[in-house]
Amino acid sequence: MDRTYRFRGGIIVFLIFLVAAAYAIRLFSLQLTKSNENAYGSSNTTTYTQYVSAARGEILDRHGNVLVSNRATYNVTLQSFVLFNSEDPNGYLLQLAQTCIKNGIAYEENLPISDTTPYVYTTDELSSTDQYYYRRFLLNRGWDADMTAENLAKKLKEAYRISDEYTEEEARLIMGLRYELDLPSYAYADTYTPVKDISADQLAILKELGIPGMDVVTTTVREFNTDYAAQILGHVGLMSAEEYESTYQAQNYSMDATVGKDGMEAAFEQYLHGTDGQKVVTVTSDGTVVDEYWQVEPQTGSNVVTTIDIGMQEVAESSLAKYVQEMAEMGKQQNGNDEEAAHGSDAKSGAVVAMDVNSGEVLCAANYPTYDPKDYAEKYNELLEADGDPLANRALNYALAPGSTFKMITAVAALRHGISDGFTVNDTGRFTKYSDFPGKCWIYTSSYGGGHGLLDMRGAIADSCNVYFYTVGDMMEIEEIDAVGESFGFGQSTGSEIPDAKGILASRENKKALYDTELDQDWYKADTLMASIGQSITTATPLQLCRYVAALSTGGTLYNATFLRRAVSSDFQTLVAAQNDTPAATGLLSQSEYQVIKEGMLACATEPDGTAYKYFSNYDITVACKTGTAQHGNGGSDNASFVCWAPADNPEIAVAVYVEHGDTGGFFSQVAKDILDYYFGSKDLAQEVEPENALLVD
Repeated sequence: MDRTYRFRGGIIVFLIFLVAAAYAIRLFSLQLTKSNENAYGSSNTTTYTQYVSAARGEILDRHGNVLVSNRATYNVTLQSFVLFNSEDPNGYLLQLAQTCIKNGIAYEENLPISDTTPYVYTTDELSSTDQYYYRRFLLNRGWDADMTAENLAKKLKEAYRISDEYTEEEARLIMGLRYELDLPSYAYADTYTPVKDISADQLAILKELGIPGMDVVTTTVREFNTDYAAQILGHVGLMSAEEYESTYQAQNYSMDATVGKDGMEAAFEQYLHGTDGQKVVTVTSDGTVVDEYWQVEPQTGSNVVTTIDIGMQEVAESSLAKYVQEMAEMGKQQNGNDEEAAHGSDAKSGAVVAMDVNSGEVLCAANYPTYDPKDYAEKYNELLEADGDPLANRALNYALAPGSTFKMITAVAALRHGISDGFTVNDTGRFTKYSDFPGKCWIYTSSYGGGHGLLDMRGAIADSCNVYFYTVGDMMEIEEIDAVGESFGFGQSTGSEIPDAKGILASRENKKALYDTELDQDWYKADTLMASIGQSITTATPLQLCRYVAALSTGGTLYNATFLRRAVSSDFQTLVAAQNDTPAATGLLSQSEYQVIKEGMLACATEPDGTAYKYFSNYDITVACKTGTAQHGNGGSDNASFVCWAPADNPEIAVAVYVEHGDTGGFFSQVAKDILDYYFGSKDLAQEVEPENALLVD
């Protein structure tokens, strides 16, 4: 009985095994058939991610004028999987290089050895990013960084199987492109873009080559629609390796993405950049696309409506250039055409800023010398070496002694110390309290003497009397002046979206940090006296001066400087971001303090002894202003400064002008006057044409 059960059980187990085996064979057969039918996953295909740059948003001025836009163009890419599955990849690359050279088409190649033998290294000519890639390349291949350039070329020929049939010149062309094709794996990309921004005719020439793996990508490049505001608008470029690792990798930028490098392009990168696309592509070894889909669809960046009035910017740049050149010419004539002498003959550079006093909006920020932003790439090396450094953004980043334009700070500090606005000083031209401090008034000369006579605080502001401010400064401690100066933004960033210099506020702490020896670090009474007239170590940018005067004009409401009105979607339908119009500080002046400052600055323009009377006595608009002259230790003429607001009784606009070696601030009040003419003239005459979308303008 047991034997019968065991026999039947064995038969059942055997039958189960046969059925399982049959199912296994069938499943294997189905899988094999499926694999042969589906090319994906076989060794004959590859799948890669193609990064597609999103078009950047436009930059517009406050009235809707487009300042920076995009131009459609073509890039040529190479997919290494397809290229290296072709019969002669080196031959194709040589064709590409030779065709580009023959037709004047620039292509990217950064192999750091010379183009001809004997080979030498050219690493010093590489950008920091390309040097980083080169180090990674050597590290990845395990090659000695100290090998000679000749040995590197030899290793490259071996690694890339470059035949001896090629001439040395041909081999070098192939090596350069093969080296670049090695780099994308380090740059977290799957394709190499050797040729960028070419015309349709140039594209047709390259497509005729029929190079396997070559593809065409339609993209955009930045285009300037204005000749002005070069330093403010900024420019774009490829990010550095450091920028990628520290900032843009976390934001999912591709390694070869174009980003804002300075100016508004950098300040508003978060709005302008948009979202780059990521297309997943599967191709066969002969380049046939068998599948593609968007993992991330590209999204155009937002448009940025700025605070700049491009018409005012043009007036500011033209006027600044005119009067700097006029001052230099007058100085030369006064000095018998000697450019090395003083009196403004050496005036060569400066800046001017205008601001809406009720919002902190920067209406213009002009520099001299300057350049056409359209010429930046083509003339970069020339601009880099040009006299006066036209690439510099003096308006935001050149902090220099403010001179007498600082005296309103000292006046407020004196009032708070308990010095009456009616307190008078008899200025005979010299401050004689300290024998070791030879302070004198700006009108005093060793030949003829000269002083302002009896002045109260208002008169001292109007006439810019140094002796008066030495006297009241001597009655205070530096900390009292510092407290007022700090409240009005000296020694601090203005809050501008475009990075700006903080400058220095003269103080015991700052002097100690500035100098090395204990003798130089000590604070002396002379430091306080010089600080009271805007000298000592105090420095400020034109933007800081404009912001401070704007705050004076409103009775003590300090706004952060801003270049942003709003950011809107690419179709102008959605508000993305708006200007923050919350004041940074309020109540910085009492009503009585405000009245003294205002009346003194008004007298500067309207009283015969006022230092700006010559330029504003018959002006249709009342202007509250202050001239300045600042000494410096660089030789040549003094620096010149001028600040104002208008109208005096109902302020709308503030202006600050600063000219290095400009000799006298009053002369450059004419730059401010031209800006005021434009501002009030355009208010009366201009009728803004509202664009299709109301979000663009107020």
